[in-house]
Amino acid sequence: MPHIIIEYSEELLSDAEVHTMLKTVHRSIADSGLFKENQIKTRAYPFKEFTNAGESKPYIHI
Repeated sequence: MPHIIIEYSEELLSDAEVHTMLKTVHRSIADSGLFKENQIKTRAYPFKEFTNAGESKPYIHI
């Protein structure tokens, strides 16, 4: 059972964009044929405070 975890800078995405991203990533994994759709767990965590290589540049990490 794959767990797809997306971490991102809170400032990058609206709630609607996060929902769309989750659906798109989930569907892409399911369409790969490697796993059954009901076995895939996809979630996203926003981060307000972070450092990214010593800077505060926005990011998305999957």
